[in-house]
Amino acid sequence: MRTVVIRGKAYQSILEVHLFLEKELSFPYYYGRNLDALHDVLTERTAADEELCFIVLFSKNMDEELTRKLERMLVVLRDCADENPGLQVIAADEREA
Repeated sequence: MRTVVIRGKAYQSILEVHLFLEKELSFPYYYGRNLDALHDVLTERTAADEELCFIVLFSKNMDEELTRKLERMLVVLRDCADENPGLQVIAADEREA
């Protein structure tokens, strides 16, 4: 299983997160860099594809808007994991650490 860590404090915008995922996971050229497109590419994966574990880390140093958008992305990732057994999602909150 491959682990993909999304460290919220490493990004200035949600677009940067999409660009990271696009590159890290070799998304197709038509990836739209939005939550609908993310849902589509992750739920289209088959059992023959590599299993993925997403770890989403929130930080107290994150911009409020980015935090809200990353929380929405987390919902989408969890929805994808519900539909695709080859996906796992873990969220950790470093804001209280």
